[in-house]
Amino acid sequence: MVPSLWTISKKVLIAMVLASAALTQTTAVFAQGESRSGSSRLMIRGAGSSSPRHSAASINMPAIGRRAAPSPAYRSWLPKRGNPRLVLLCIHALGFSSKSYDNFGRRMAASGIPTYALDVRGFGAWIKQPDKAHMDFKACFTDVEQGLKALRQKYPRLPIFLVGESMGGAIAIQAAARYPDLVNGLVAAVPSSEDRGSMRSGMVVAYKTAENPGSNVDMAPVIVDGATNDPALRRKINAEPLNRMELSKKELAQFERFMKETHDAAPLIERIPSLMLVAYKDKLVTAAGSVDLFSEMTTSQKLMIGDGNSQHLMLEEAQMTPEICRILTGWLQDKAGQGTGNRGLGSK
Repeated sequence: MVPSLWTISKKVLIAMVLASAALTQTTAVFAQGESRSGSSRLMIRGAGSSSPRHSAASINMPAIGRRAAPSPAYRSWLPKRGNPRLVLLCIHALGFSSKSYDNFGRRMAASGIPTYALDVRGFGAWIKQPDKAHMDFKACFTDVEQGLKALRQKYPRLPIFLVGESMGGAIAIQAAARYPDLVNGLVAAVPSSEDRGSMRSGMVVAYKTAENPGSNVDMAPVIVDGATNDPALRRKINAEPLNRMELSKKELAQFERFMKETHDAAPLIERIPSLMLVAYKDKLVTAAGSVDLFSEMTTSQKLMIGDGNSQHLMLEEAQMTPEICRILTGWLQDKAGQGTGNRGLGSK
C-alpha cells in the first residue's frame, strides 16, 4: 500500500498532473481510493539512481502452449530458477513488435517473473504472413484470449497480469474489460487517445498523400521521432525488420477509432487491480488522456504513476527507468500476494 501525504480533490489532482513542468526531476505517484469517495491521494518521490540486479534470462518462442495463436506470435523470458508468484503477458505499441519488450522481459525474468509478449496482428511475425500482415484488432483480442487461457493452463495457481504500452495499453484495457475472469491485474502505460498534434498532423498528411485507401504511408517520422530524442534508438527502431511503420489510410482510421473506444471499456474495469503509467515528456500523446482513462476506471484498486523523466516509451526498447522498475515490480508482487487461483484477483 502506497502511503499518502496529502488528500486532495480530483480536480486538484488533474491540475497537478497537467503541470508537468514541475515534475521533470521526480516521479509522482497518484493513488485513487474508493471511486465513490471522490478523493485522491498524492505522494511525490525523488527519482532513484540505483539499478536492480538482473542476469540474462532464457528465451523460448512461442513457449505458451499449443492452443495459443499461430507460432511465432509469442515470445517469452523465463526465470532460470525459483518459484514465480505471477505471470505477465505484454502487448506492444503501434508499429513495434513483441521484440521491443526484450530488455523489459529479461529484467522481469531476473526478478523471478515469467514474462510473455505477443505480436499484434499486422506487426512482428505477422508481417511474414501476407494474409495477416494488416491491422486486425478483432483477431488480436482472440490472440490475447488464447494467450491468457494458455497461460492459465500452464500456470494454474498464479495470477496473470496484462501489460501494455500506448496502443498496447489500450488493447490491454479493452481485453481486461472483455475477459475479467482471465485477468488478475492490469498495467497500462501511456494509453491516451489524445495526441499532442504530431500524430494528428502525420495522419492528415497520410490522408492527403495516399493515392488510394489501400496505399501505405510511412509513419516512422511521426511515431519514431515522437517516441524518443535518442538518435541511436531511432536508428535501432527504424532498422528492426519486425517493426512496421508503413500504414494504410484504412489502418490509420481503424487505429484512431480503436483508441477512442478505450473510454467505453475503462468503466468496465470494476475489480481488477490496475496500474497506470504516464510520461510527462511524451511528445506523442497527452497525460490528460491517460488521466481521463484512469478516472473512468471504476475499480477501487487503481494507482497512477507519472514519471517526469520518461518519454513515450516507458517499458519497451530498454526505456524503463530503475525507479519505474522498482515501483512496478513492487506493485506486481504486492498484488500477487493478495490472492491466487484460477478466478484470481479480478474476479467477481
